[in-house]
Amino acid sequence: MPSGILALFGKSSFKVADTKATTTTTATATDSVEFLRRNSAATLVEEPTLVETTKTPTDPYKLFIYTVENDLISMQKQKSMRQMRWKVPAGVDANQALRGCKRTGAEATTFDLEKIGSLSYVVARW
Repeated sequence: MPSGILALFGKSSFKVADTKATTTTTATATDSVEFLRRNSAATLVEEPTLVETTKTPTDPYKLFIYTVENDLISMQKQKSMRQMRWKVPAGVDANQALRGCKRTGAEATTFDLEKIGSLSYVVARW
């Protein structure tokens, strides 16, 4: 008598002993396929899908502040970096960006505004 996966996908009918009953039942390939379909559908429904997404702002100012916050957190974990510079994006007031950085930064961090030509940069030192 086939066992395991062979019992599910047997080419012909075979007898399977039923331990609770005194008679034997016949398992066919179609019964095996139905069994697998039911179990597959049940596991697909039961498994929750977890998708982790971070909300990234679309406003240039909020995106700039979001980037600065994340960079500061990662750079302060590294002891070798003591200075970092971000280009202020077009459409964002440089002074407003500097105030936003000072508001979100740590107390030990100092922020300065650098102008190189027509570009503005916010520099953080800690």
